[in-house]
Amino acid sequence: MASVTQAPTLPRIDWDRTARPWPDSPWRRMAQGLAFAVPFAFLAWWSDRLGWVNPTTTALEDHAHVLISDGWGLGGLADGYPPITVAFALLPGMPLAYGIASAVATGWLVQLLLWQLVRYRAPVVPAVAGLLVLLAAPAVWYEGSQRFDSIMSLALLILATQGWMRFALAGHTDGGITAGVALAVCMAFNPIALVFLVILALSLPLLLHRTGMSGSGAVAMLAILLFPSALFLVWWGHLEWVFSGSFGASWKAMAALYTDTLPAGPRGAAALLLESLLYSPVYAVTAVTAARESPIRLVIHLIPWLAVGIAFLVDFPFVSVSLAYVLLALVAILNAPTVRSKPAQVAVVVAAVAQLAILYLWPFDSGYYQEWLEAMGWWGALHRG
Repeated sequence: MASVTQAPTLPRIDWDRTARPWPDSPWRRMAQGLAFAVPFAFLAWWSDRLGWVNPTTTALEDHAHVLISDGWGLGGLADGYPPITVAFALLPGMPLAYGIASAVATGWLVQLLLWQLVRYRAPVVPAVAGLLVLLAAPAVWYEGSQRFDSIMSLALLILATQGWMRFALAGHTDGGITAGVALAVCMAFNPIALVFLVILALSLPLLLHRTGMSGSGAVAMLAILLFPSALFLVWWGHLEWVFSGSFGASWKAMAALYTDTLPAGPRGAAALLLESLLYSPVYAVTAVTAARESPIRLVIHLIPWLAVGIAFLVDFPFVSVSLAYVLLALVAILNAPTVRSKPAQVAVVVAAVAQLAILYLWPFDSGYYQEWLEAMGWWGALHRG
């Protein structure tokens, strides 16, 4: 494999490669993740008791039953994309089971965030402010208790972004491998991985210029990034053709699954993109600190925001304002290591307070999220201010 060379001016990334997992015991990590999952599991149970069912979950159940309508012959595979998301809709005890799976995935995501903050030696103040903005947001309560597919895809997108950052900032080839594999797995949950994949690939020329990477190294990294996803798409297309006799029908069926999107057009997409930034001042502040540290870090910081904008523009399934909020909040937390000066930390704290105030006083409209708030009673009243 072609090697990736590192320019003398390559920016330093403060990442402890030798740090042990935190907590060090796998049983403690599992217990910590389950503990974080409990509040979200309670919300899933409560909404189920109130009789509210996410329409997306209902649609997923319908597709899952079509998938196995002829037994395990998989003749209904044309309704089976994304495969892992649809497979989880076969869990016994649906739709509550899907909510519990969402809660467990959210607990794991929070545990992963804490481990990344420890590994990247993030200062306490911006890390706590970012976590507060994440965990105190009703949008996160909704996604974490109702949308297993969203939480898993967000976790995988974060892994991909972090891996790409390690490659871009420190020349760690394993970071590029992590990004490629994470995006491929994400495609089994949410096709927004395709948007991320394209943007990461387009960022390679910048990395070539900024890091002094050789041309052969750039080709090698592009192959590492694209190959896992290409392999998954070929594998899925082959399965669909063999078992259902169709090619591409599962993607058309998938579009009908997720009606909680906002058909916008260019002007509407631009408005939604700006709105997502206005609801995420912590993300904006950490963009400034990322830019001061390195232009490459700023580019990687902006990739999720640009991906959301493209998804809004083409009315991509699976993407909503609530999901965009959670994604930008996660990216802001993972850029906490760049917030080291006292003025920057004060700015992050002020932005965190402003973000929660905006979120509660001027709630955004995001389809099923608003329906869920209303079904939950007093949370809905509180969110409407």
